[in-house]
Amino acid sequence: MNKYIKKIQNVIRGQFLKSKILLQCNFKKKTIKNYEEAIKFLNEKNHDCKTSCIRDNDELKTWNYQLSIIIPAYNCESSVERCIKSVLSQKIKYTYEIIVINDGSTDNTQDVLKKFENIENIHIIEQKNKGFSGARNTGIDFATGRYLMFLDSDDEMLPNGINALLDRAYEYNADIVEGGFQYIYPNGKYSNNPSSNEIKEISMPFGILEGFFWAKVYKREMFDGIRLPEGYWFEDSLNLHILFWRSKKSIIIPELVYGYYKNENGITHTSKKKLKSIDSLYITESLLKDHLKMNFDITLDYYEYFLRMVRLTYYRTREMDEEVRNSIFLCQCHLYENYFNSFTTGVKEMIKLELSLKTHDYKAYVYCLEL
Repeated sequence: MNKYIKKIQNVIRGQFLKSKILLQCNFKKKTIKNYEEAIKFLNEKNHDCKTSCIRDNDELKTWNYQLSIIIPAYNCESSVERCIKSVLSQKIKYTYEIIVINDGSTDNTQDVLKKFENIENIHIIEQKNKGFSGARNTGIDFATGRYLMFLDSDDEMLPNGINALLDRAYEYNADIVEGGFQYIYPNGKYSNNPSSNEIKEISMPFGILEGFFWAKVYKREMFDGIRLPEGYWFEDSLNLHILFWRSKKSIIIPELVYGYYKNENGITHTSKKKLKSIDSLYITESLLKDHLKMNFDITLDYYEYFLRMVRLTYYRTREMDEEVRNSIFLCQCHLYENYFNSFTTGVKEMIKLELSLKTHDYKAYVYCLEL
């Protein structure tokens, strides 16, 4: 019964928020009227660090292991031990190393990690805080594995998950292998999310594979000359803009390999009122430019992904002041005009959004995303 009451409360809360946003909008009077004013205003709120994902001086290393497991750790004293043990408890038939990057933790994470520092294939790296991208990049730089895996410190690998991923990686000589995952809730319950009911080989994973880094293994060459753009939130966008376009062969497997702990204090739940969420716009523009620098095509599918990112950025920033939201809209219009104005979406749900960008109609933009 409590479950249904909570659902009703969430619906009421959502409708209240929609009404509040629509009432707040001053559609007649706009102090910021063009892209130049909008980007200047946003940079005063949250500066665009203008980080590219392209690295010209990437040094290739000899492979010492078949797999490198990269675990960024920041203030995770209560979960990182469970995370590491979820790997050590598996009977892995491949050679592997675990690279834990303590990214400037201020709690007792360092003390917990000391329990593992004498294990030969576990490397503990201490660094000043660089954020999630910076920690993962440190792991990539250090890694000597043929394949890379990214494991978040508050999650865990499911039993035999590593063997399941690597078996197919080596069988197919795949660039990326993705498995299913399990949502684990604070009350101990879980729900399974299989990627597929059978093994599937894919030549172009864009639009098929999930955008997150976890529940996958990547061939190390996928990151040659590429790193996560540092300083931004939402760094997983690198998959959809760059890495999926690099892949010539990806595999989806039916096995559940990853346990994702639903965290109410995670970035997804806590970021909506933080100005750092403007990064959703910044990283889209940065990776779009890198996409072109690497000579990848702008296709209709890529354009429709851009429209989905416009919508997602709106929801990530919808609880901010209207002046911020309007400025983001003007920047989205600028991106549309410069890169996508020759396309027409075939997705019914996106037609009104496309028209609002084409006509610079902020009112239509808000209404089509709120109603």
